[in-house]
Amino acid sequence: MNENIINVIPNATSLIESMRSIGYSFETAIADIIDNSISANAKVINIYQREFDGHPYVQIIDNGIGMDKNELIEAMRLGSKNPIDKRDEHDLGRFGLGLKSASFSQCRTMTVISKKNNNINGYQWDLDLIQSTNQFSIRELSVEDIERIKNIDELKGIQHGTIVQWEKFDRISESASDLSNELSDLMNKTIEHISLIFHRFLDDDIEIKVNYEPILAKDPFMKEHNGTQELKDKKIFVKGETIYLYPFVLPHFSKMSAADKRKSGKTNEQQKSQGFYLYRSKRLIVWGNYLGLAKKTELGKNVRIRVDIPNSLDYIWEIDVKKSRANVPSKIKKNLLSAITDGENVSRKVNTYRGKKELSKEKPLWQFFTERDENFYFEINKENEIYQQFIRTLNVEQKGLFNILSKALAANIPFQTIYSQIGSGKESIIQENDEILKSLEEMLGKIRKTNIVDERLWLQSLLLEEPYASDIKTVEFINKELEK
Repeated sequence: MNENIINVIPNATSLIESMRSIGYSFETAIADIIDNSISANAKVINIYQREFDGHPYVQIIDNGIGMDKNELIEAMRLGSKNPIDKRDEHDLGRFGLGLKSASFSQCRTMTVISKKNNNINGYQWDLDLIQSTNQFSIRELSVEDIERIKNIDELKGIQHGTIVQWEKFDRISESASDLSNELSDLMNKTIEHISLIFHRFLDDDIEIKVNYEPILAKDPFMKEHNGTQELKDKKIFVKGETIYLYPFVLPHFSKMSAADKRKSGKTNEQQKSQGFYLYRSKRLIVWGNYLGLAKKTELGKNVRIRVDIPNSLDYIWEIDVKKSRANVPSKIKKNLLSAITDGENVSRKVNTYRGKKELSKEKPLWQFFTERDENFYFEINKENEIYQQFIRTLNVEQKGLFNILSKALAANIPFQTIYSQIGSGKESIIQENDEILKSLEEMLGKIRKTNIVDERLWLQSLLLEEPYASDIKTVEFINKELEK
């Protein structure tokens, strides 16, 4: 029977060069190395992007449990773990490829040095060596080689831990005019990425630094903001495991400071960030995405739903090697859809609140109408006090002209422009505060000279209208005038 069995050994050079094109970005590759550090119970992770003798390198140093010689050799093996084996619930790995595939995607030389039981061992993957021998071979580092590694004293100074070092950034170098500057730019993006992907670890007891600077955690759900609404959580039971859903609705973006917006997610991407935030063992996998279950909407842009899944359900979510993609299992789609609906209903209220506030006034300046086909339009409210007082100052001919003008204004409200600007979190600015008060004083002087309107009624009506009602100095001025 064995005569019909043929061992087909992969071509080492071809396979590894193919692995380099799995699709890692610089930041997702760094994140994959950090996964290993966290799985090794590291509490401090230091990342360095430096140069030595004109050659740039990147290091990730952790104080995790470390590896002895045999464990380190096994960790360097391609496919060192079977993805179908049961994992510890805190293990962020899956395929036994992350360390290698992430590193190969960015560099040609990857060195790992680890300390355990007071022994330090080191091994190196060198793709130039693989190309020359066409063998899956790693190089063992001598004591002298290890001593020459930058920052080795940091590893010596802790009880146990690991260094992962990248060198020879051939692919990055090919597309960059200056490799060092390009790596610095990529590291800045990585800091932003890490602060979001690992924010729950950073909020707990894990410290991650880049070139000695601590990375601060993002808060995509703005849990500490007074305007955030946390909706009722849900549980989904699948094959004896539990998936947790936590829907949040963020405050209107106009109620968030610039610092709030930076902390809530990727800079300048608040509008794109509605949807699911899928966590595998507290590590963010996919975010700002409804995973094909729904479309993003303008009024639902404040919805963010945290989904916690255990690593034992990786196979039904189809988590990929890079841990950056997932598919929703069909058996739980209805549960996820209900969470989307609940969140969108609340978000819709958040984003229409400002309009409702104006329409709740007894006699607003603008009236809102809806028709049977659900189309809508606005008209100037002829019962509004400012309108009434103004129209009484006009003769018959002027009233006719003004009616034509007011209808033209109502018919040409730039809804699309307003919708677009508000949707991007912007607010209208009519005048500076000093200009509002100055124009009001000028109008009041003319009214007193002509005596064509009731001064008291006119001032009272301004307290209900913008931009006067929102300006503190103007309100104080009007109240003083009314007291007279």
